[in-house]
Parts: sequence; C-alpha cells; structure tokens
Amino acid sequence: LVAVGGYLTWQRNKDAVVSGLLADAMVVYEAPVQAPAPPGMEGGTGVPAQAPGTYPTEKAKLEAALPKFVAAADSSPASTPGRLARLNAASVLVALGRFDEARTHYAQLTGGTDIVAKGAALGKAQAEIRAGQYDPAIEGLKALSTQTAGMPVDGVLMELARAYRGAGKVDDARKTLTEIV
Repeated sequence: LVAVGGYLTWQRNKDAVVSGLLADAMVVYEAPVQAPAPPGMEGGTGVPAQAPGTYPTEKAKLEAALPKFVAAADSSPASTPGRLARLNAASVLVALGRFDEARTHYAQLTGGTDIVAKGAALGKAQAEIRAGQYDPAIEGLKALSTQTAGMPVDGVLMELARAYRGAGKVDDARKTLTEIV
C-alpha cells in the first residue's frame, strides 16, 4: 500500500512538472507580436521599445516556443501533458514550414484512439496537404473519417475535400462536400 501511494505521488509530481513545462511553452506561444521600431528610430521619442514578453515576428515567437514544447514532450512522452506538448510542437513546425519534422512528431502520437491521437492524425494530414503530398493525406483523412467518435466529422471531410482538390481530383472533392450537406 505504501509503494502504491509512493508511486501515485511520484506520478502526480511528474505530471505537475510536465504541465508546468507545457504552460511555459504556451505562454511563449500565446505571447503578442510587436513589430520592432523602424530602422534608425529605435529608442526615439514616441517610438515604443520591444516590450518584455513580446516578439518582433510571428516566426520569432514560434521558434522560441518550439524548443519549450519539445522539452515538455520529451520529459514525459506518454503522459497527457507530454502528448499535448508534442501535438503543439508539431503544429508549430507546420506553421514554420518544417513539414517532415512535423509529420515525425505527429506520427509519435497517432497510435491510439483518444482525441490526441485523432488530432495528431488530422494534423499529420494537414501537414501533408501543405507539403503537397496529397495521396497520403487523402488516405489518412479517409481512415480518420470512419473514426467518428470524438471528432467533428464535417471538419475531417472538409480537409479530405481540400486534399482531393489539391490532388486535382475535383469530382472526389465535390462528392465529399456533398456528404456534409
């Protein structure tokens, strides 16, 4: 009984640490973007300096958040906060145009039936669409569209239609869209 209690305490503490790392990453991810002062006007009267906690570009913000998400994910990859951190890391990689890396992170989450696994499958397909790899995206989205529990099927079908359209399969896109309405 003491061993079970010790294990549960250890697990809660570990989850709290990972949740803290995830929260730190989310703070950066949600930080505002403030454009820097125009060249030559830095520190001038009426020209705001870069405010603490802001980033000069969206890309700079995402690049700052990415290692924090990865660190949280790597610290406890099987925990819910760790899996959510990996899901966010993959999403950031897509936003940065690093599709192959994003698919690697998504692939680490797709085994399972929970909402994180389904979100990863959808994210992986979206990354494939953005990378112009329509056939694997279509296959993944077709499979995901049959797993309706906990997923907005209409959203999956919209992505499937988008993949079909990108692949030049307009008739399949039209047929898929008619399933929604």
